[in-house]
Amino acid sequence: MKIVNNTNLSYRDIGYIMDHIMEINYCNTVYYGKIEDTVVMLGGLKIKVQIRYLKRYTEWRFDCEEN
Repeated sequence: MKIVNNTNLSYRDIGYIMDHIMEINYCNTVYYGKIEDTVVMLGGLKIKVQIRYLKRYTEWRFDCEEN
């Protein structure tokens, strides 16, 4: 797993967001090449999360969006 943090969030907050997303997407099919995009509101910030399922690992990318 690779985490790309382009925000000011701590890794504790990142872990909280990841746990929440994995709970929601519990029964979804995962295949390599799949890309999921979602937006999460945390403490008044809009965080764009992109999950890419690559051949050897999963990449989680966190970016701040302007309000």
